[in-house]
Amino acid sequence: MSQDSASSGAKTYARLMSYVARYWAAFAVSIFGLVMHSAAEVAFVDLLGYITDTVNIKRVDPYTKTCLGD
Repeated sequence: MSQDSASSGAKTYARLMSYVARYWAAFAVSIFGLVMHSAAEVAFVDLLGYITDTVNIKRVDPYTKTCLGD
């Protein structure tokens, strides 16, 4: 990567951030929302893992007295 393209990228990023500066509160709320959404997705996957582990435990059928889930 050449020095000019890195400098050009930094200038572009600075220009884009200058557009956002006016709307810093909305930008901060949107970043917070993005982080919360990502955390909720991770928590949901963890919850589904817990639920499937709970459902797949070995149970005894009350009528036949045999173990279910084998």
